[in-house]
This record gives sequence, structure tokens and C-alpha cells, in this order.
Amino acid sequence: MILVDYNSAGVQVAAKAKAQGIPVIAYDRPISGADYYVSFDNEAVGGLEGQAILDGLKAAGKDPATAKVVYVGGDPKDGNAKMFHDGADAVMAAAGIKPVFETPGTWDGATAGTAFEQAYTSLGGDIDAVWVANDTNAAAVIAVLDKNGKTLPVSGQDASIAGLQNVLLGKQTTTVYKPFTLEAKAASDLAISLLKGAVPEGSAERLASIWSRYTFKDGGLAGLWVAGGGNYTSPKAMRTANPAAFFDEYYLVDAAVGYDWKRSNQSWNVALNIKNITDKVYYPANQSRGKPRQFILSVGTRF
Repeated sequence: MILVDYNSAGVQVAAKAKAQGIPVIAYDRPISGADYYVSFDNEAVGGLEGQAILDGLKAAGKDPATAKVVYVGGDPKDGNAKMFHDGADAVMAAAGIKPVFETPGTWDGATAGTAFEQAYTSLGGDIDAVWVANDTNAAAVIAVLDKNGKTLPVSGQDASIAGLQNVLLGKQTTTVYKPFTLEAKAASDLAISLLKGAVPEGSAERLASIWSRYTFKDGGLAGLWVAGGGNYTSPKAMRTANPAAFFDEYYLVDAAVGYDWKRSNQSWNVALNIKNITDKVYYPANQSRGKPRQFILSVGTRF
């Protein structure tokens, strides 16, 4: 079953399908309980939007570290919305941007426009740019800016007619085009492969993980803790088109030791994590060798 989610209704449909032994492919939007998920790299899409905001600020002679940027995101019930947000925020935060206001997420243009107008009013119009998750919401944001005689860097995606028009008018910095034919073909190819009994690339029949931690509570070792565990991955398919090709199964063993203490009513901790203790050579994906043994030392505190 190729399933498109709407307002989280896909979760129940996926559960019913799986109860009857039907594999579920979540199309475009992630669905909890689905076996597969076909979409674009949505964090990369958000990253392109975030970069467009940085480019717009640079063109306007604004320093990102001091720029006042408002975030207008998508509906939180849509899993893609968080990916767009996180991808954009990662790019902008790396340049020093901290949003001065985030509106409640929605994909309804009118609702997004009302929320942005409230943000605009509360900030006294002192805004340098607006990260917007898609073209529909961007059009609503631009309408508010037009009403106040302002043109600012505004992002978007979907390459809608309105979005392209706003880009040409200089009112929207960018729109991201996602060729749906590629996404549709990937989903249909996967469905056909499953019907033919192929194993999707990167999938493993069995996964297992165990982790345990013990903390010393009393005596001279109080505060010290030790932990250990491992992960198992059964043979993993290399290529969907070649159902006989599999990577070898592998086990990874990890361990950690740490110490927690308080000083002047402030909590401190130090930990040493050792990953892949046996230095196992493994391949989690095509053209991707797993990380060798790692030692990670960390020190932290809580205020």
C-alpha cells in the first residue's frame, strides 16, 4: 500500500494494513508504523530555505548574528514540517541567527498570515527577514509586508505559481522546486520490487539492541557509573535490484564510564564513551564504511 497521510489519519490506516500483512509505504509524509518512507531530503530542503535567508540578509547588508528573523513553520501534525524547520534552523543558527518570534505552525495560508501579523505588531515591525516553510504561507506573509510597505528576505518551497510570481517580483527570495515525478517513480519502483519479492536497499530483517547502566550510590564510589551494551544488525540488503546481494551481519559493542557530582549546588558530570570496542569493520549502507573504534570524553554541567 502506498499511503499519503492527512492530519495523522494515515496512522490508523497503516495499522489496519499491517494487521493484514500488507507492507505500507508512506508517501511524501512520514507515517508512524509504516514500513517504508519515500520523500525528498526534507532537511536539505529546509537548508536551502535557510541559506536563501542568509543570502537575502547579505544582499541587504545585514549581519545574521544581529538580524531579527521570524520563523513561520508548517503544521506540526505533518512530520515533514519539523524536518523543514530543523534543516533551515541548522543553517541559520550556524550563522548566528536566533529567531525573535516563532508563529504556531500551520499549512493554512490565512492562519499563517494572521499569526505573522500578530508577530509583526508585537515586534513593532522591527524585522529583518522571515523564514517561511512553503509558498502558501509565504504569500500570506508577503501580503502583511506589502500592507506595511516592506520588502524583506522571505523563503518558500513548492515552486507554486504564486511563489514563482513573488520571486520574479522581488518579494520572495527563493522557492524550492521538488520534482514530484522522481518521488512518484521511487515509490512505484519500491512497490513493484516488493511485489516481486525483492528486499529494499538498506533494510535488515532483524535488529536488536541492549544497554545497561549501573550507578554506585554509597561509599567511596558513590556517583561513579558504568554502562555497556551492544547492537546487532542481520544481513542488510545492498541493492533493491539485486535481491541476492547482502552485507554481512554485524555486532557492535559499546561501553561507558562516568562520574556525577555536585559542587556549590551545581551538578557536574564527566563521561568516557567507547564505541565499537572491538573495532569491527562493518558497512551500514552502500559505499559507507562504519566508524572505527572511538573514544569520546565529555564534561557537562547543569544550571
